[in-house]
Amino acid sequence: MASWFYRIMGDEFGPLSTQQLIDAVIQKTISGDTDVRKDSESGWKPAMLVNGLFAAVDKKNAEFQREEGQRRQAEIEAAEKERRRWDNLKISTCGPVPGKVCRVIDTIFAMDSSGEAGLFFSSKAVPEDAFAKVKEQLLHRAFELGADAVVSCQFEYRVAVSTNETAAVIAKMAGISGGRGSLCVEIFAYGTAVSYE
Repeated sequence: MASWFYRIMGDEFGPLSTQQLIDAVIQKTISGDTDVRKDSESGWKPAMLVNGLFAAVDKKNAEFQREEGQRRQAEIEAAEKERRRWDNLKISTCGPVPGKVCRVIDTIFAMDSSGEAGLFFSSKAVPEDAFAKVKEQLLHRAFELGADAVVSCQFEYRVAVSTNETAAVIAKMAGISGGRGSLCVEIFAYGTAVSYE
């Protein structure tokens, strides 16, 4: 196998294999005007005069561009597949789709709360907001896990008293002056993230 040397401003570099010489041209370390020689030769000549060197460089560049195009296309297809998976990701209180083979990934959980509800729910309390946020959390968690669905979901709610105002709420409920309490609707959800084959 031939070894190559090249010279830039009087400094000699090498030895390089033929492939390394091609790579040096691709990386623009060596130009067509750079002096090169084989280890078996004593005379230097411009790289552009090395038989087949720049044809090999062109071929390698074409291969690289083709591979880069394939890589980009694969990324586009993968992104499109993920977008479709997100669009089709569903939450269900039922079990897996009958007749479909599914793989259980994990059990997932989400919780959210909505608004101050006053003592016994005021118009400020919007349970639907908390419900929507919980579903969104479940979807995001399932998507991160690579799931196609969240099945057997259970939703529960409770009215929660703000921790630092518990005494005030109790005082008000007992008819003792002590300030107004703050309540909110908390919704909990859990289900099984699955992928379909």
